Amino acid sequence: MTDNKSSKQTSEQSLEELVEAFLERSLHNKELNIEEFIATAPELHQAQLRELLPLIVDLNDVASDTARKISTIDDAIPQLPTNDFSITKKIGSGGMGTVYEGIQHSLNRKVAIKILSPHLITDAAHRKSFENEAQIIAMLHHPNIIKVLHAASNTHCCYYVMELIEGKPLNKRCFNDLRDIAKIGLQIAQALTYAHSCGIMHRDIKPTNIIIDSNDNIHIGDFGLAYIFNNSKNELPNTSEISEDRSGTIRYMSPERLTKGTNSFVNDQYALGITLYELITKAPVIEAKSRKEMIEKLSTKPIPQLHCNEPDLAAIINKCISFRPEDRYSAMIDLADDLHRFLCFEPVKAQPKSFFKSFKLWAKRNPTVATLSAVLTTFAIGLCISLFAGYYTTSKALERAEKSGSVADKTLTQIFNHVSSLSPSEKNTELLSNLLPYNQIIVAQENLSKEKLYNANLILASTAMQVGKYDLAENAYKELLEVNKQSPKLLNQLATS
Repeated sequence: MTDNKSSKQTSEQSLEELVEAFLERSLHNKELNIEEFIATAPELHQAQLRELLPLIVDLNDVASDTARKISTIDDAIPQLPTNDFSITKKIGSGGMGTVYEGIQHSLNRKVAIKILSPHLITDAAHRKSFENEAQIIAMLHHPNIIKVLHAASNTHCCYYVMELIEGKPLNKRCFNDLRDIAKIGLQIAQALTYAHSCGIMHRDIKPTNIIIDSNDNIHIGDFGLAYIFNNSKNELPNTSEISEDRSGTIRYMSPERLTKGTNSFVNDQYALGITLYELITKAPVIEAKSRKEMIEKLSTKPIPQLHCNEPDLAAIINKCISFRPEDRYSAMIDLADDLHRFLCFEPVKAQPKSFFKSFKLWAKRNPTVATLSAVLTTFAIGLCISLFAGYYTTSKALERAEKSGSVADKTLTQIFNHVSSLSPSEKNTELLSNLLPYNQIIVAQENLSKEKLYNANLILASTAMQVGKYDLAENAYKELLEVNKQSPKLLNQLATS
């Protein structure tokens, strides 16, 4: 079972990701067989892997003693320049550093500790970038962004401490309900809306940088590539800025960033759209045999449109990954609002409106009201048919039937009287309870006798008492006492309920 799952995951990877996977596995398994690894890869990548992997192995074999010492240092558990934190185990590693699980002794809690790789400690640019990452995350205070708790450095060690999230990256979770994916997307969009309001663009949104915990709450991390806009006026920046730095995972980079180096908040929106796209399709958004081919595909033509069982959600994602930036949402908050509308069964702005669709969504938002309205409409239609068939013979009855209020009043009265003649049941009691508010509205709008409402409450109270729905009975008796405050019988029945 595990091998099949691993094979499936491998088949969904790009050439770049397969090489990275080989390197990662070769670090822990020096006897890793190249042909066995290639056999698990997609057929379209196998020829290139046969050329690349032996070269990579040869380069590793002729690596200098210094490089081997660096590797040994990286694998060893480092010592921190503080007694408050200690490392317990390694969690994972990336391009700039390694993340460990640790303990903060003063507060007796588990934490995550990210340490800059020892061979980069003397590189001023990498060290500055690492320190900037800690400072950027520390600036942000949002429940869906990982919190920085502490940071420090000296000549031999540079690290920062974060809250430890018990969870897994998004790419390790399988979602079967598309609405669950929309909920994840909403959390990410809300967190990025906040980051953007602080003038910070993440620039590396992808499933591996988003942790989901056991409560399905997401936590965005890895701000190592974050870009800070000039936000001296404390206003949300609207302009784009050009940067020569195009670091990041190509598959999630927008066409304008790949080709022009454009940094704008809609780049994060594009990356989020690709992330949601892949969560739905459970496959990479695009396949390519090489890095160059992938860049060419992404920068010259749009991503194929997403189609799924939730057309509104597909429309939202397709808008996010539009080839032209101006065709996307103008800001991350607009994306968040549209995802919220989708989850609340409201029309989304990414799709054109229609009366039928709006009505269908209204029915989903208000299932009880929609059902009761359908019941009342059915009764009213049936009553009208009966009128034309001769059920009512006088012109006066026909005139009353033409008025919807009168028809609804008569229909409700019939329902209440009919239910009171049946053997009491919980289902019928719930029906009367749900219909009672309509009775109140009709009595008020048509200026009908309060006796009708009194009789309806009396029937509901009696039926509820008989089936043990005492809370419904109590409310009904209270309404009755508002009309007949001195009735000993009602007072006694209220006390009983």
